[in-house]
Amino acid sequence: MESVRKGGRPQGKHWEYYERSENTQDGHARATCKFCGFSLYRGECAKMEGHLANHCKKAPGYVIREYLQKLSNSEKSEETSNFSSNSSFNTKKRKLTDKTQTSLKQSFNQIEELTSGYITRINRALVKFFVCCGISFQIVENPFFIDFIKELNLSYTLPSREILSERLIEEELSKVNYKVTKELQNENNLTLG
Repeated sequence: MESVRKGGRPQGKHWEYYERSENTQDGHARATCKFCGFSLYRGECAKMEGHLANHCKKAPGYVIREYLQKLSNSEKSEETSNFSSNSSFNTKKRKLTDKTQTSLKQSFNQIEELTSGYITRINRALVKFFVCCGISFQIVENPFFIDFIKELNLSYTLPSREILSERLIEEELSKVNYKVTKELQNENNLTLG
């Protein structure tokens, strides 16, 4: 059943691989994967692309590679553009005089707005920490954990557990899968046992 779109954002390329069905109560379209039948209550770009890159076993290889590369590259480009714009992370060595050099304590307690690239790197480290240590994503809503993070940097706002467990984990998984695929393409004489 094709529904008529009434404005809003243009439809992304990923919709080629999904069937649109009736709109939900909040006005968003449901999405069903054309390859495997996986259904999303709400067709969100990150979830749809993450499914194609990481979970759909029936998608053609070119589609999987396309979305693995897309998710891996979009994250890298966001990081590098924001990382280079943040002057406090400039890697050039400069001679500092005693008048301009701040102590660690002064620097630690400064409240500066974080760049989105820096926030992305913190979020990635947080996802890796939770996954590798087997910690529940619910901890990010615990007031003691929030206080701990705020003590480290007042400018950093923790993402919700939904963002950690859905979008950010999909991006990390895509990055790992993309690296594995690239490594396998560069190897010769592989034997599967």
